[in-house]
Amino acid sequence: MHLIAYTSRYSGDMDNIEGVLADIVKTAKEANPKRGITGVLFFDRDRFVQVIEGEQSALNELLELIKGDPRHEEIEVIFDGAEDHQEFSDWNMDAFKLDGASQFDDDDVLKNFRKIYLANFKLSSEQISRWIKMLINEPDRFSRVFNSKS
Repeated sequence: MHLIAYTSRYSGDMDNIEGVLADIVKTAKEANPKRGITGVLFFDRDRFVQVIEGEQSALNELLELIKGDPRHEEIEVIFDGAEDHQEFSDWNMDAFKLDGASQFDDDDVLKNFRKIYLANFKLSSEQISRWIKMLINEPDRFSRVFNSKS
């Protein structure tokens, strides 16, 4: 099993984002089970953050499709690594639209996420999954963890 987390910038009209997210989820729910891929997608203001997991070859193929999607730009992989088991095995694909006052202010959380990974080279898919689940279940706690100055 493998996990990839990436971030990208939405390149479309913000007035259309609800429809775009619905289309992404619909497409993912149809295609991902055939590929054995699960995951979660977050959108905040103009940023996508997605975690996908499955077999590495399937993820690489999907990532190439994502890179070719004109709705995304500035795609940056922030984690690409092996995992023991699928952390999101019960999620085909879901999307969460966060409000403008959420955890991704000025990309601090993404920069801190990357900083932790690069500093330690020990960030695991289990840690990423735990953080994503914390974001969903405890957004205030997640925000405090990543917005603290360290």
